[in-house]
Amino acid sequence: MATSPDYLRLATSSTRALADTALDSLRDAVVVVDARHKHLPVVLANAAARRCLTPESQAFGLIESSLPRWLGSASASWIETLLAEMPDPGSPTRNVLEWCCAEGEVSVMTDIKPLAMVPGQRLVMLTFTPLPEPEAQPEPQAEPGSQSSGDRRLLALTEQARDIIGVAGPDGTLHYVSGGVRNSLGYTSEERRSNNLFEHVHPDDREALRAQYQRLVEGEIKSYSREFRVRHKDGSYRWLESSYTSALDDPLIAGVVVNSRDITERKIAECRLAQREEVFRLAADAVDGVIYEWDVVSGFVHRSRGVLEVLGIEPEDLEPTTDAWWERVHPRDFEGLKRSTHLGLLNGRGWTATYRIRDVRGHYRSILERSLVQRNAGGDPVRAIGCCVDVSEIKRVNDLLAETQRTANMGGWEYSYMTRELTWTDEMFRIYEANPGEFAVSWDSMLAQCTPESLQLFQDACARSEAAGGQLDLELEITTLKNRRIWVRIIGHLELLDGRPFRAFGSVQNVQAQKLAQIALESSTGWLKLSMNMAHMHAWRWDRARDVFEFAVVDGQKGHLPNVFPGMKKLMAEMHTADRHGVSRAIDDAFQYQLEVQKEFRLKSSNGRYRWYEAFARPLFDGDRVPRGLVGVIQDITERRDSEVRLRRSEELLRATTANTADTLMLVDTGLKVRFINRNVGGMSIEQIIGREIGVLLPEPARDGVLEKLKHILDTGETATYEFESADADEVRYFENRAVLVRDDGIGTGISISTRDITERKHLEQEILDVSGRERQSIGRDLHDGLGQELTGVALMLRGLGSRVKERCPDAMDSINEIVALVNQSIENARSLARGLLPVRTETGGLVSALKELASRSRDLYGMEVNFRAEVWPALHLDETDASHLYRIAQEALTNSARHGHATLVDIFLLVSRSTFLLYITDNGEGFHLPTSPYTGMGLKIMKYRAGMIGAKFEIAPNEPRGTVVRVTGEQPLTAAPATGARH
Repeated sequence: MATSPDYLRLATSSTRALADTALDSLRDAVVVVDARHKHLPVVLANAAARRCLTPESQAFGLIESSLPRWLGSASASWIETLLAEMPDPGSPTRNVLEWCCAEGEVSVMTDIKPLAMVPGQRLVMLTFTPLPEPEAQPEPQAEPGSQSSGDRRLLALTEQARDIIGVAGPDGTLHYVSGGVRNSLGYTSEERRSNNLFEHVHPDDREALRAQYQRLVEGEIKSYSREFRVRHKDGSYRWLESSYTSALDDPLIAGVVVNSRDITERKIAECRLAQREEVFRLAADAVDGVIYEWDVVSGFVHRSRGVLEVLGIEPEDLEPTTDAWWERVHPRDFEGLKRSTHLGLLNGRGWTATYRIRDVRGHYRSILERSLVQRNAGGDPVRAIGCCVDVSEIKRVNDLLAETQRTANMGGWEYSYMTRELTWTDEMFRIYEANPGEFAVSWDSMLAQCTPESLQLFQDACARSEAAGGQLDLELEITTLKNRRIWVRIIGHLELLDGRPFRAFGSVQNVQAQKLAQIALESSTGWLKLSMNMAHMHAWRWDRARDVFEFAVVDGQKGHLPNVFPGMKKLMAEMHTADRHGVSRAIDDAFQYQLEVQKEFRLKSSNGRYRWYEAFARPLFDGDRVPRGLVGVIQDITERRDSEVRLRRSEELLRATTANTADTLMLVDTGLKVRFINRNVGGMSIEQIIGREIGVLLPEPARDGVLEKLKHILDTGETATYEFESADADEVRYFENRAVLVRDDGIGTGISISTRDITERKHLEQEILDVSGRERQSIGRDLHDGLGQELTGVALMLRGLGSRVKERCPDAMDSINEIVALVNQSIENARSLARGLLPVRTETGGLVSALKELASRSRDLYGMEVNFRAEVWPALHLDETDASHLYRIAQEALTNSARHGHATLVDIFLLVSRSTFLLYITDNGEGFHLPTSPYTGMGLKIMKYRAGMIGAKFEIAPNEPRGTVVRVTGEQPLTAAPATGARH
């Protein structure tokens, strides 16, 4: 029997062999195809089909091949249309199909019947009777008056055939029955002719068959086919498939022609096949996973409906190949799975692998795959059968358990008294800092890691537990395999059998951190007691109902001090009158809002003078949330208060000294909180500023940048000078700041900041630049329009004079030409001076033309390669004055590249969009260095100032791999600038 993995799945060997033998014993050819797929793959073919359709050497080539391959073109087209339109479930039908057999094309009557399968499957069975191979026998000579040889041959065929040919009258009376009735039902032809057509039909089939026959006799239909049961002569029932054709109008027949054949074996095979399929389906459904069969040779993979449960995909929607499954495997698990699969195929022992696979929702599920390999006689793998089980929940629980153990630093152990074997979880190895491959786990090896003191303690606890059958719980100190001493907590449970221990199990937890914390707490408690004593601090508790104070002394014992402050009333009586209301209010707030309160107050001492105290108190409540008292600490802070008074006097003196300075002076601590300031700032008084972060004094745009600079000073100790501007309602003011780290014994304790208002200086600088620009423009225009025009007139006059001299004194022409050349050179020099003083003019192309001219002149002036590129869209809206600032920045950058950077290549790029502009200048020089003196680097300051004048941002940084980058970015005006050059 040849089968496809898509058809026979996970059958027991006995069931499968029985079904295969039953189908292979049929004389009819049986072919089963999978109608779910468009190419109609053949999934089953019995021996008769293989002998008929394929040569013996290619018998298994029929399986997985397309059914139309074995049919003529017309038959293939008809069967494809039939199966595509056949409902599910469909009715059986029959038709003459042209089969491409091994000996040639043969047309035979073929039965097409859908098989009853589980939902989602569409298997269709095709059966036909192969024509017997002709045998070459000499034909005897016919004698006169005898039947012809053809008649005798036909009679012999009908007598020996298992098919039954009969002719029945309208009432069902049999007029003729062929000899095949004896081969199929055991009756002779004479015995069968004596019976009615329906006499031996099974009662359950008789009425339906008779009704259909009556319709045929009455002419409603011409023919029909039917499967039914007929009683054999031995009393058993056999299945017949009969074709009824009306020939009542044919005078030679005058009846209904009935062609019947015995299909009992086929019915039995179909039943067994259905039973086997049901067994397969139940087995596959019972497994919580995917059962698959992989044909290694063809690559075809059949998978059970567990694909739907695991991946959420219908099995027919997943391509029946290994690649379709592997492409869903997690990338980190793919190589491992592929390696395990190939190794299992090579050694023939199969494989076991765990990996993650993506379901239809995009979630990854954990899979445990186990597979066995079937090999052929040559030892090559031909088929793999396996199961993929979804272990996501198991893995999740194991991961949670493992993570819980890791988080709690807790491992598990189990000891068998019968086998003397000790088992550890993975966390146990981590606690003992042991390698599972190098450390042999045993009871003795575990005891060997205990310190001598802990070993004796553990052995005594085990002995008591074994004697009483209880459990143990103790803390021990062990030495790990890395020679570290740690504390662990061991919990064990002992199980007894017949009064004797047979199993112990429990957990080990690393409590090193808790133990160290306990030791630290005990140490801290001692230090706290000592510190409280040295700081004159006392813990106390007040019972509200009894109005009694309890004070704790250093050794922890409680004592009543009735002679000092026996209760709250006595305490309030000795309190300064100015503080009583505040303390009473704090007590009420503590009870009302259930919060901790802090208060400073004065108490009268034994000498009649008042001393300052600071108390922290927390309310106490009973089970009904009724206040029952306070608990807290009290400390004598008289000396601290006196120090604060002296410090405040010193600050006032310092503030008075610095009040007349023009600068604002302040001191901030390492938390950037103001500790001193000499004047009111931003509408806030000195008292409101002290103790607050310096950020409240800074304008919002500059706040983050200034705070970063101050943090940098605290980290590096560098001195910094920075500026920022503050926009008030009426004007913008500019401030210059200098910040210096304050050190105490070499440790930074704060920052001293001096702030100066430089608004007037900024205005003067602006006026200087404006005046300078106007003077440049005026001189440039005078040179261009005045001197330039006059020199041009002189040149024209000389040319006219030269024409007259040439006629009268030709020898003087050389001198006149030399004078004309000198005048022209003077004109060009005047124009160059004018362009330098007035570089950007709208009528000469604006900024783009000026930068292009600057690049050209710089090549000649500095001898370096200068490239200029501009992308302007739609237009640059800066006026001539603002554009001149960009020009001067580019000019200064070129000068710096040549003089200081010694560059050989400079690139200038101007990018203008609808709303922004960018000037980008790079060189390959020695790079950018910060100025070492406040009197150097004026060019950089002027460049930055010019950028600020047009509202742009100036940046300078090192270039990669060498050189300097100058970047100026800004926003364009909303409207185009007027050509007059007026500022906007």
